[in-house]
Amino acid sequence: TTSAIAITAQGGDVVANDFIKTTDATIEITGDNDVSFTNLLSDLTSSGTGAVTIIATKGDITQADGSTIDGGSDKVTLTAGASQTLDQVKTAGADIVVTAQNGSVTAKDFITTSNANVGITAAQNVTLFNAEADVTSTGSGDVTITATAGDLYQENDSTIDGGTGKVTLTAGKKVTLDQVQTTTSVIKVTAQGGDVVANDFMKTSDAAIEITGDNDVSFTNGLSDVTSSGTGAVTIIATKGDITQANGSTIDGGSDKVTLTAGDSLTLDQVQTTGAEIAITAQTGSVTAKDFITTSNANIGITAAQNVTLFNDEADVTSTGLGDVTITATAGDLYQEDESTIDGGTGNVTLKAGNDVTLDQLRTNTADITVTADNGSILANDFIRTKDGSITLLAHKDVTLNNPESDVISEASGSIDITATTGKIVQNDGSEIDGGDGRVSLTSAQDMRIATLRTGAGTSGASYDGVTRMIGISLRSISGTISLGEISATNHIDIVAGNSIVESNAFVDHGNGSVQLTTAVLKGDTVAMIAEGGTIGTSASDRFEVETTAQDGSEIVVARDQFATKRRYTTLQARDGIYMAEVSGDLSADRVIAGTAKGGSNDNAEIALAIRNGSSDIGTISAPEKIDMRASGQDIQIENLTSRNADLYVEGNDGRLDIEKGSLGESTVMEAQHISLTKLENYVNSEQLLMKVTGLNGSLAQTVNANISAPKKIQFDLLRTNKAVFDVQSVKTRIVTGQITGDMIMSLPFAKMLMDNVTQKIRLGYELQLFDNNTYFNELSFDDTDFNLPVDTRIVTMDDSIFHGPIVIDDPEDRIGRITATTPTETPRPTTNTATTPAQTTTTTTTNNAPGNITVASGSVVGLGRPATGGGGSAVVTGQGSTPSNNGGFQNAVFQPSLSVGNLTPATPASTTGSGAAPAANTPVNTPAAPTNPVTSGTAGVAGSTPAGTTGTSGANGANGAGGAAAGTTGGAGAIGAGATTGQPDPNADSGTGNGNGSDEQDQ
Repeated sequence: TTSAIAITAQGGDVVANDFIKTTDATIEITGDNDVSFTNLLSDLTSSGTGAVTIIATKGDITQADGSTIDGGSDKVTLTAGASQTLDQVKTAGADIVVTAQNGSVTAKDFITTSNANVGITAAQNVTLFNAEADVTSTGSGDVTITATAGDLYQENDSTIDGGTGKVTLTAGKKVTLDQVQTTTSVIKVTAQGGDVVANDFMKTSDAAIEITGDNDVSFTNGLSDVTSSGTGAVTIIATKGDITQANGSTIDGGSDKVTLTAGDSLTLDQVQTTGAEIAITAQTGSVTAKDFITTSNANIGITAAQNVTLFNDEADVTSTGLGDVTITATAGDLYQEDESTIDGGTGNVTLKAGNDVTLDQLRTNTADITVTADNGSILANDFIRTKDGSITLLAHKDVTLNNPESDVISEASGSIDITATTGKIVQNDGSEIDGGDGRVSLTSAQDMRIATLRTGAGTSGASYDGVTRMIGISLRSISGTISLGEISATNHIDIVAGNSIVESNAFVDHGNGSVQLTTAVLKGDTVAMIAEGGTIGTSASDRFEVETTAQDGSEIVVARDQFATKRRYTTLQARDGIYMAEVSGDLSADRVIAGTAKGGSNDNAEIALAIRNGSSDIGTISAPEKIDMRASGQDIQIENLTSRNADLYVEGNDGRLDIEKGSLGESTVMEAQHISLTKLENYVNSEQLLMKVTGLNGSLAQTVNANISAPKKIQFDLLRTNKAVFDVQSVKTRIVTGQITGDMIMSLPFAKMLMDNVTQKIRLGYELQLFDNNTYFNELSFDDTDFNLPVDTRIVTMDDSIFHGPIVIDDPEDRIGRITATTPTETPRPTTNTATTPAQTTTTTTTNNAPGNITVASGSVVGLGRPATGGGGSAVVTGQGSTPSNNGGFQNAVFQPSLSVGNLTPATPASTTGSGAAPAANTPVNTPAAPTNPVTSGTAGVAGSTPAGTTGTSGANGANGAGGAAAGTTGGAGAIGAGATTGQPDPNADSGTGNGNGSDEQDQ
């Protein structure tokens, strides 16, 4: 009862068919071979402090079902040379040691103690055979189970419980577990040569859990949770294989770290911590998440040698608080399924793939988002958002914002950078890129399509024309075309395309449904658009249509005096041409350049600009072939224009075309009410500069003020204006068809000409003065040796300071027709349809210089002379008048012109200035008689015959009016020419004032 029991079978087995028991004493049973307890009555009990020791030296220890080995409060030691099959084994506060030296251990029922250790060691396998096969040490004892060269297997619903002690489970091969737990101590599971399979929970509190499989580690069902509540870390390693979680399985690190490392791949379900890191690594394979991976105020790192897949809409990766989220698919793809979310909280989100990245919902609160596809593309199917951080998307190939939900938004001051290194950037309809108050920069190697893009302040960094701009938006396509939808920035917008810039016709949504844009919409301060290897727009018939407004959508109205200081576009530049239409308001640019860019040059490049609802102000505009520009508003203002050809149209009722400096190669059409050319030059040494200058659609302009220079010839195919002032530097100037309803002043290199169709008076200061009151005149041309004047010219004067004349022709009644003035060495042009008869009187005086020749048609009167003190000279005067005269010839000078007058045609005299009333209908004007008593040089003319006319004003050149007036008046003394000949009366005309060409009026 209270003494020891010792049983020994030295050469055989020990077989117990009923109980063996004592109290406070030991029981020792040794069999040379087996020790067996054959039925449920075969209990071995040492109550109290006696230890129980059972040894099957060469064989097995076997317990039948229902048999119990109870060590009381003392130790139980079971040792078999081979294997053990156990049923119930227990102590109370003492250790249990079970050893199968060469075989296995199989437990069919509990092995339990309290505040003591349980150790089970088998050379081969350890099997917890059924649901009752619990191994438990309540209290502080440890549980250690080792299957040295075999498997450790735990049947469903079996429990290994270390209490507050550690649980250490080790197998040489595979470990299959069911319920494993401790209260506050470590759980360590190792499959040294195989897999770890968990079919149920594994849990502890404030202690670590370590699971290592030489091959795979798998959690097979929804019950297979790994939980370390409190501060214990969870570490799971599948050295050569995979870590796999079944649906509903949870790995929970509590407030401590979770580390999951697979030599190959991981397929995960729910993984979480509270305030601790999660580190997931697939060393040679991939990571697939089927449910959440989450923590708070800690980092999440997922790294795979191949792919990372967030498999479904529950596969959220979230770190609320301060933690960062980092996901890397080193040589594969990163894929996020629809409705999956990656959330960095207030931490950074960094996503990187060796190939492609496919994203769904991606966000942080106040930190940065960085997405990189090293050798592939980025496809975003939903939002990418941060509140106060920056967003960077970098793909080796393409970046695509695929859906209307694919917004990229940085709400505050963070920047947005999107780069497609060798591919394209595509923003599909409905998607928005919003930089908040930060800079937005998009760069692609190929094409770029923008639907909606906006930002606020931006950052400093781009310099144009010496001014550093605050960049709000920068778009850069290295070799592709940029298609623009709606773009908005409070500062500078910089757009550079390696090929062309066109509109995208995108659908946008402003909260009232999706609407398709028919134009590109640019809202902001200034813009630079550069197409380095192509065009802005497609062609003149398919222009890049743009609406430019303030960022809030309101139209910016810029007054004329504000243009130069408030230019809202900075630069438009394209290698192959600019075809653009501003459809909402004014177009202002520092530079508009076609034909040259980083991509090379194109000598055939053109610019076609249409400002359909406003005006335009441009600093420099240049195209090698042609500039075609039309503004519906009141102004086109250009500081510097260069092109071979330029057509410029201002449609406003008071429209103004103002060019400070222009360089043209061949031709220009200018249509505006007011045209001002401060300096226009023919920059190519062409045969001529062709010009058409009128009001809109060929109507009458109000004013033209131009300084024009051409090396060879300037030709106006059509010139229509009320008033004009020209300063012309050219060898020859020609007006093919013209209409001047007021007056035109033209300063030539060799003369200053006035066409005065208002006052019809001779005005001082002009070497040549014309009057024409027809609707149009034709063929008015000048060069340094020749004047071709219109047929309907009325007044011609030539100043002595240039032509060393003087020559004065005043023919207010009979238009004298075409007049040609040439150098003395040239043969005067033959007159057309005019017979030439010998003069009645011809006087010839020969000097050392060639004489000047003047041929005067019938009815015309020309007076020639020189100052009384002038040098020697001669002149020949021939004509059909009664008494042509020569009073000493031209003054000796280098240039002495010849003048021929022809094409005499009757004309209705002017109604007012300087001439009498028109003759009655069908009443011929009398043929003038020969003049009498010619006045010598410098004296007053003799009065004409009755009826007497009034006294003529003293003339600058001394010639009196020819016979359209009544009685000729006495001419005033000539200032430098011959005195006036006697006027010829017209008996049928009323009295009139003789014209002495002596007005004191000065040119206005």
